Amino acid sequence: MKFKDILGWCKAHIIIVVSVLLIIAILPVAAFFSMQWHKSILDKVQKRADAEMAKTKVSVTYALPQIDIAGQGISKSDAPNAKLTEFFSKTREQMLAEVEQLAKKGDDFNKGVGPQATSVGRGEYKFLVDGLFPKPKLTPEQEKQNAMKEVEGAILRDFEDRLLGKGGQPTPYAGLLAGVRAGQPPNPEMVAEIIRDLNQREREKITAGNRQLTPEETERLNQLLKDRRLGEYRATARQIGVYAAPDAFASGTISSTGAGGAAWPVSYVPTDSIPASLQNRARAFVWQWDIWAMQDIFNAIRLANIDSSGKPTGVDQSVVKRIVRIEMLQPEDMKPIAGESARESSGEDPFATAEAPPAVPSPPIDRSRSLAGWIRSGGNGVYEVRRARVKAIVSSARINQFVDALQRTNFIAVSDLDLASVDVWDHLRQGYFYGDEHVVEATFVIDSAWLNSWLLPKMPDELLVALGRTPPEPAPTDPGSTGEAAPATPGPN
Repeated sequence: MKFKDILGWCKAHIIIVVSVLLIIAILPVAAFFSMQWHKSILDKVQKRADAEMAKTKVSVTYALPQIDIAGQGISKSDAPNAKLTEFFSKTREQMLAEVEQLAKKGDDFNKGVGPQATSVGRGEYKFLVDGLFPKPKLTPEQEKQNAMKEVEGAILRDFEDRLLGKGGQPTPYAGLLAGVRAGQPPNPEMVAEIIRDLNQREREKITAGNRQLTPEETERLNQLLKDRRLGEYRATARQIGVYAAPDAFASGTISSTGAGGAAWPVSYVPTDSIPASLQNRARAFVWQWDIWAMQDIFNAIRLANIDSSGKPTGVDQSVVKRIVRIEMLQPEDMKPIAGESARESSGEDPFATAEAPPAVPSPPIDRSRSLAGWIRSGGNGVYEVRRARVKAIVSSARINQFVDALQRTNFIAVSDLDLASVDVWDHLRQGYFYGDEHVVEATFVIDSAWLNSWLLPKMPDELLVALGRTPPEPAPTDPGSTGEAAPATPGPN
């Protein structure tokens, strides 16, 4: 077909041709505007969806607890994430398991159980008599007869006999001294007799009893007598580990023990008999607790007084050379024990606490109170505190070895230390030979921490109240049981 034929056809069908051309031109323009419109719609929908999602956004807080007072816990907020959830869950379980394991080790060590306690020569704390704390357990027959008072009285009498060393048995205080190989200087009369005999023999040997000593002979004899006296003192010092006498255990008065009110009253130490006003389970527990605390102090003395091979040293080589005085102090701000004051006769409830215990920080440490910062308060749900004052003659160059031995023995800290000079020649005249090294008189204030987890369940209710704590509610008794209730754990305050 020729071009002019095509042109002729287009002219004849001009409407069709124009329509085709318009369609061809409109399609790309329509496509362009359609795409722009679609993008605008998508943007609006996306913004609206984002706004709605922001209102209902799900966030999860992942956290790990603080397990060290020097560190911090970890907290992270984020969208739910399976891997994060698994990581934090496993890590938390692992951390809590480690904390529980450490707490168990600390609890065992504190009460003298396990290899760590054994490694420093400690064993589990034992009662002087069994069946007294926290209260006697009665047989069904005794329950029917309401025989608690009689049973308790009998066990208290056994406790008194054991505490005072009746029946030929040693007192626990004598046992503490024996454990550190304690002894006293040689008897002055015995030493004087030895010197007199030596003096007489030497004079007869020199003069044959028919003349006086020359000045030179007198000087040599006097030196011989001095050396012999010193030799007696030195021989005794090498046979014992530390000088200490039974009267080193200081005692407070009965009135100060029962009255309360003082910040740290000295515990009363009975000697011949226990006064009737102090014959109760709560007071007996305090004496038992005193002995446990002193066991740790004497164990530290034993650890300090060994040589590099682990053998006990004589006084002349010991760090702690003489125990002059040891005082166990009652717990700080301890209230009167029920039955030891006039509260009951006045009609006042002996189990009522006068005021709420002071607030205790967490963790319960306040270094403004003492060097260690341990707080003895009814509001402390973690531990109790006992304090002792020990006056001793120690090596000035090696005093830190005793402090280290205290810290190794248990949860013990020295919260105060005073030093004074020693007139060694005056002490030597009394028979105390300390060796060749320089010594000082040191007065230690020693704090020990006792974990509530194992200690409080052993305490009588009357003592818990005196310490500002709430006795546990009696557990329900199974009608089919022997009458014993399951033990309950005391509250922290």
